[in-house]
Amino acid sequence: MRIFEDISFTDEQLQPIVNWCQSNIEFSPVVTKFNKNNQWTAVSVRGYAGTIEQIGKGGVLGTLDDLNKLQNTPLYDELMMDKILDKIPAEKERVRLMKLEAGTIIAKHTDKVDKDIKSGKIVRLHVPVITNKNVKMFSWLKGGLAEFHMAKGECWWLDVSLPHKVENNSETDRVHLVVDIYNNDTIKERYFNELCNDR
Repeated sequence: MRIFEDISFTDEQLQPIVNWCQSNIEFSPVVTKFNKNNQWTAVSVRGYAGTIEQIGKGGVLGTLDDLNKLQNTPLYDELMMDKILDKIPAEKERVRLMKLEAGTIIAKHTDKVDKDIKSGKIVRLHVPVITNKNVKMFSWLKGGLAEFHMAKGECWWLDVSLPHKVENNSETDRVHLVVDIYNNDTIKERYFNELCNDR
């Protein structure tokens, strides 16, 4: 895992997303056995359907295979996502706002159910939008367990093909902008020559 230090976002840039999240509670549960209490939810900004409620990807975790047309949802324009996503030098796949309720956890798991994550075709980035220092990430790297906090506005890469978990030990729901990008030469040369040593 690593911060992409040349990509970051100000409070002003993120404020439309914060405002939207604080006034909308109808997030969809993430479909996984690690979400039995529906504490982990999301909405789609860009995905395989035209609605914010459909957060899945065809053929992954029981999502219908016919969901295969990548498209922006109405949230993309409403939240002026171009201003944020254009800072990331790659084509975007799914883009979601993912919420973890206050006082809950996402247990240790991997994201290898998405074969594009497993193969490295897709790289998953996290931008914390609503968070605090009591939200902790844990990743089981080859060198051992890493515990860290992602601060608001930072852009993080996390190798989600490795085991990881999240603890929200706070009284505030945590929201991350999760951006899946197609790996490319720019990303590899700028970040991964060095990053691969940290997996």
